[in-house]
Amino acid sequence: MTSVAPPRSNPGRPELFRQLVECSQDPILTKTADGRITFWNAAAEQLYGYRADQAVGRRIGLIIPAHLQAEESDLLKRVAAGELVEHYETQRLARSGRLVDVEVSLWPIRRPDGTVGAACSVMRDITVRKLAEARTDELAVVVESSQDAILIKTLAGQITFWNTAAERLFGYRARQAVGRHVELVMPSGLKAEEAGLLRRLAAGERIEHYETRRLTRDGRLLDIDVTLWPIRDRSGNITGACSTMRDVTGRKRAQQELAELRHLSLALRLMGEAERVPGTDAAARYLPSTQGRGVGGDWYDLIDLGAGRTGIIIGDVMGRGLEAAVVMGQLRSAARALALHGAKPRELMATLDTFTRGLPEQFVTCLYAEADPGKGEVTVCSAGHLPALRVAPDGAVEPLEVPTGVPLGVGGVAHQHVSLPLQAGTTLALYTDGLVETPHSDIDTRITALTAALGRACSPAGDLERAADRVVQAMLPDVTAADAADDVTLLLIAFPAAPPRSRI
Repeated sequence: MTSVAPPRSNPGRPELFRQLVECSQDPILTKTADGRITFWNAAAEQLYGYRADQAVGRRIGLIIPAHLQAEESDLLKRVAAGELVEHYETQRLARSGRLVDVEVSLWPIRRPDGTVGAACSVMRDITVRKLAEARTDELAVVVESSQDAILIKTLAGQITFWNTAAERLFGYRARQAVGRHVELVMPSGLKAEEAGLLRRLAAGERIEHYETRRLTRDGRLLDIDVTLWPIRDRSGNITGACSTMRDVTGRKRAQQELAELRHLSLALRLMGEAERVPGTDAAARYLPSTQGRGVGGDWYDLIDLGAGRTGIIIGDVMGRGLEAAVVMGQLRSAARALALHGAKPRELMATLDTFTRGLPEQFVTCLYAEADPGKGEVTVCSAGHLPALRVAPDGAVEPLEVPTGVPLGVGGVAHQHVSLPLQAGTTLALYTDGLVETPHSDIDTRITALTAALGRACSPAGDLERAADRVVQAMLPDVTAADAADDVTLLLIAFPAAPPRSRI
């Protein structure tokens, strides 16, 4: 604020004083002890919108908001008592009706006898500053209420700001962290990494979702997702960096557990990998889900029953997670043992049903087929599974007419099997719901689409591996093993006239 000395009686230089005051960049006015304006400079005209001839002679209430009239009276009393009031922040009213934030300094003007006869007021418009302070306060509230740890540091790594979430995350209070080097929360082996990050920030780079590790006050290592960006001064020079950090330790642990579950699920499947069966040509596709808990209970198997016969089984344990994967492994082993022991399809299903009922809250859909190309027939039993499809040598596709039955684990309903014709050159297609179920499509419509896709992929008869790829692509064009919502399983088994080499 421009420093203006209190006016004193100086008959020899009154005009010079007036010119100095008129040139001031700050609004200056004088007023009597009862508040009548006696002087009004050009800066006051510019700020308040009144010319000097419109203001001089009127009371100071002209520019005082109604709610501050009492405050102004009190200020006049203080100045009349000889008090100097400096840098008093208040509001004034412009001619346009706009409220102006101002900083006011007032001092008494004394008569030759030393009594106070008037007051001088110097004002400065601080509206922009107050708005900036308000925004800063709002930002401070946002930063302090953030659930993410936020800190600011210099390019040398010295911490200059530390929010409440950072206190919670790392265990240091702001007064314990500010002024310290950011190495305070860094494992010793990552100090070179931090130096590299600071160099990248100094070069103007923004670094998003960088995963690293940080150290708490009590010695715990945390997995952290950090975003960093450079801070610039008014001239555009980079002076420091801001970091927002989020603890992803739980997420990383869950990812690790999920990876272990998937590994176990895959191991359970591979323990009894489908064998090569003479007289058949087979191709299988399995896309494990990676969403949610990511471990499902789909399985399939081919079993050489001897005498040219082949056992074919596919199943889906409802639910997800390790329990579903373990149940899948148990059922797969039990089904293979029963088939090799000579159990007929309905007997095999009845035994699996009894086994499943002994498990808490487990339901399983399953389909078992015993194919005998020599006799030209296939015997099939279903426990609530989706219908198997038969691709005839001429390319026609139709579902196998098999009683659906109830899922394993329900109990109380006997499963039935039926024997159906099996021509040389026929291909059977077995699958799980991940191939045909979508949130926005009717299941029957999707099975119709699968029927059409099989007809195109398997006709003319040829490479089953290529046919399997074409079917999966047709049904799930945008889905890969990386984003499957449910396990996807497809098994194609062809019974050509001459037995080719198995591809399982």
